[in-house]
Amino acid sequence: MSIKNIKNRFDIFAYPVYGFNFDGNEKIGSWFGLFWTIVVFLIVASFSTIKMHHLIAGRNPVITTNELPG
Repeated sequence: MSIKNIKNRFDIFAYPVYGFNFDGNEKIGSWFGLFWTIVVFLIVASFSTIKMHHLIAGRNPVITTNELPG
């Protein structure tokens, strides 16, 4: 797999160019789009890992308690 194919395949921000087919690719990726794809993936993976750790540990800071007077 060449570097150009990696750039075009994994760039989620690649834009499809209709009526244009270059080496079998219908969308054109960029290094900038690939960079931001990796950044977004790392943020989502980090958030998911933190939330899974909270789920396994059994803590949920969103839950509150209320007491009725009387």
